[in-house]
Formats: sequence, structure tokens, C-alpha cells
Amino acid sequence: LTAIVRLEAELPFALTDVYECWLCADSHPLALLATSTALPERRPPWTRELEPALLEQPSLALDAAQSVIAGLFDDLITHIHQILQHNPGSADLAQLQGILDETEAYLDRIHLDSGYAVEHERLLSLLHALDHLQRLHERSEEDEDRAMTAGKAPRLGEIHTLLLAEVDRLQRDIAANNWQQAWQHAGQTALAIQQLQQPLRVRIVTDTASGQLSVPESTDRLEAIRWAVRVSHHLARITHHLERAANAAGKTAS
Repeated sequence: LTAIVRLEAELPFALTDVYECWLCADSHPLALLATSTALPERRPPWTRELEPALLEQPSLALDAAQSVIAGLFDDLITHIHQILQHNPGSADLAQLQGILDETEAYLDRIHLDSGYAVEHERLLSLLHALDHLQRLHERSEEDEDRAMTAGKAPRLGEIHTLLLAEVDRLQRDIAANNWQQAWQHAGQTALAIQQLQQPLRVRIVTDTASGQLSVPESTDRLEAIRWAVRVSHHLARITHHLERAANAAGKTAS
């Protein structure tokens, strides 16, 4: 089941919803990674919300986890925005990985019985969002050179502009806690980038065959396209799942 959840992160989002419903019928796959520990003061303040005492009240524990996940998302978006502008990313990616792992472990400790249907829906949404955050973290950690290529290669200008505008909008939507708008924007951008990728691939291969591009240049540009498609996909899926979590939280509050 863990492999299926991981596979979901890389599939075109036209396919993901087909089996996410099936996943909802099963228990979440993330194993307990660690017991909760005190977080160092140097960490962002929102990381100190994962209090073990809250686990006795599932709604409060989910509130805390959702706040941390939103903070992680905002940090990664800021990092991506910076590298798309050809600046070094400011995020401490090793630290964020540790917080991602601790949040997974915390969510695994939230136990819900049959009377917590809405909370169960919210928990599943947060697990899916967190899984895509792990994937987005991987893209941020390993592929900064691809972001640079996306910004500098002439034929990739439209994709770069779309992605840069999207992360800028997402920062504003998150600050306003407007997850519905964030999801709508991110979904539209992911679809637009997905539609651009095949014509761009054909043009790059054609340019390579004609000698206008070297094989290394072609490879770099194809990898940059793949990076942009994956990043936009993860942004769309994270905002979708956090919008669902926010809706479920509203049902609990009412």
C-alpha cells in the first residue's frame, strides 16, 4: 500500500483521484517513525505545535498537524520561488526533512474510532498532502539546477513564467488561508504546464537532431521540463488535499 501511495505522487493528476477513493477505505500506510521529542528553539515556532498531550483530543491534534503542514508547505514554496528567480534557496532542507518525518509520526499516533468519520476524512487528506510534500521536498533538494535551466533556456520561458507566477500566488493564498482559491490556481497552472510539455519536448528533440542543441543541452532542458511538470503537479495535489482538510475542519467546528 505504501508503494501505491508513493506512486500516486508521480501520476498525472487525472489518474490520482481514481484510486484515492480506494485508499480512503484502508488505513493510512505511514509507519510510526519516532516518538515525539522536544523541538529545538532554533526551529520555526509552528513546529512546536505537535504536543503529545493533544493526541487525547483528535480534533486538536489534527489542528496542530495541519498548521505544521501548512508551515512546511509555505517554506518549500518560498524556497522554490527563490530558486526560480536564480537565487539560492533559503530553506534548511535537512531540517525540514526532519520535521516532515516527525509530522508523519505524529499523524500515525492519532487513533480514531468509528465515531470520528469527519476526523478520519481530515486525517487522510493530511496524509496525502504530507506525502506530496515529501515529493516536493525531494524536487527542491535535488533539482535546483533544473529550476535554473527552466529560467534560462529560451524555449522554456513560458513554463518558467507560469510556475513563478503560481508560487507567487500560492504565497498570497496561504497567507490569506484561502485554500479553495489556492487549489483552483494550482490546478489550472499544473494543467497548463502539462499541456505545454509535449510540444516543447518535440521541439527540443528536433533542435537536437538539426544540430541547434547539443545532446547535453537537450538533456538539461528535457529534465527541466520534467521538473516543472512534477513541481506543478505536487503543488496542485497538496493544495487539493489541504483544501479538503480545511473543509473537514469546518464540519467539525460546526
